[in-house]
Amino acid sequence: MQEMAKVSEPAKRPYTVKLYFTEHNLDAAPGERTFNLSLQEESKLQDFDILSEAGGARHLLVKEFQDVPISSRLKIQLEQTGKLPPVLSGVELKLQE
Repeated sequence: MQEMAKVSEPAKRPYTVKLYFTEHNLDAAPGERTFNLSLQEESKLQDFDILSEAGGARHLLVKEFQDVPISSRLKIQLEQTGKLPPVLSGVELKLQE
């Protein structure tokens, strides 16, 4: 069989990734919702506690990561380490010039 066309994965380019978090549970206590976060299988945050860092429930918290290599997909991994499951409220990607 002759190969007619070869499709290759696009080259990886650096992106700024902003992740938006908010603790929506008014009854949650600091330390109950903790988790590890990885981007593109690279560890970025360990035992991350939204409530502690944001200063309270329903306060917006934005974490920014520079130079994240992305070709066609962004892989975000959230691993629960506390009592409550991880939560991610939003994602923003910007190609770095």
